[in-house]
Amino acid sequence: MASMRAVGIAAMMLLLPSAQGFGPTSSPHIYFNRTISQLDSKFHFYVTFGGNATCKSRDQYGDNFCDFPGGLSTINWDLSSPIDLTGDDWYNIQITVDEMSHLNLLNCPICGEHCQINFLGFKYNITGGKCPIKAGHVQGSGNLPIPSISYFPQTYGAANLQVVDKPTGTVMIDMKVELTIGHK
Repeated sequence: MASMRAVGIAAMMLLLPSAQGFGPTSSPHIYFNRTISQLDSKFHFYVTFGGNATCKSRDQYGDNFCDFPGGLSTINWDLSSPIDLTGDDWYNIQITVDEMSHLNLLNCPICGEHCQINFLGFKYNITGGKCPIKAGHVQGSGNLPIPSISYFPQTYGAANLQVVDKPTGTVMIDMKVELTIGHK
C-alpha cells in the first residue's frame, strides 16, 4: 500500500506541474498572432520576424502565427501614412490578461495634448509630441531578445489597438495582438 501511494505522489508531482504550464522539460515559448479587422486603405502596415522566430503564415500585413523560443529574434517594419495625424486622431489600447483582467489602458490623442494613464495604482503622463505628425514612410528593424526561463506559468494576453478620427468617429486602424506564453 505504501508503494502505491509513493507511485501516486510521484505521478502527481510529474503531471501536475506540466498540466499547470510549469513543465520542467522545456523553456517557454511566446506565441504571437494578430488580427487586423480594419486598416484604412490610406495606411500601409507590414511587419516580419526573423532570427529564432518561426511563423506559420504571411499575408498583406506581414508575418502571423509566430513562435518565439528563447534566444534572439528580430523584427522588421515598413509603415506609412499618406495623411498627417493631428490632435483629432486618438488611439485607444485595451489589455486583457488571462481573459480575466481587462484594462482600458489608453485613450489619448496621438499628438499634442498630455494624456494620463492610471495603471496598477500608478499615474503616468504621456505627451504625444508635436502636431501634426506629418505623413510619411518609416522602415526599420530591431532585436527581440526572448529570455529562456525554465519555469513559467501558461499565460495569455491580448491588446486591442484602435486609431480613431474623433470628429468623424472614423476608425482608421483596428488591430488585436495576442500573446501566449506556454510550453511546446
